[in-house]
Amino acid sequence: MDMAESHVVSALANKRAEIAGMIARAQQQLGQFRADLVHLDATIRLFAPAMEPEMIPPKRIRQSDLWFEPGGLSRRVLDALRRAGAASWRKLTKQWNQALSIDVDPATP
Repeated sequence: MDMAESHVVSALANKRAEIAGMIARAQQQLGQFRADLVHLDATIRLFAPAMEPEMIPPKRIRQSDLWFEPGGLSRRVLDALRRAGAASWRKLTKQWNQALSIDVDPATP
């Protein structure tokens, strides 16, 4: 095995170790979630014995963006464009229209 191949193999082994660690952590979290669910179901039955907690449909969880709070990216882009000035707005609008093949009246500034 030459030097380049050993770097590739080393990088692949590191990536595999990272993914295996993520799987181990996810399995641990899954076990904790299952235990939490069992305890919640038992508590629900204490307060509502006739209720069947298993019949409660799972709620879809939206994963939040790790970089921006909701609306944060749009706000930052708009702030940057405001700081750039009107010329940038016109240039951006023109490029956007061209990308979408929108024919704009040439009389419009």
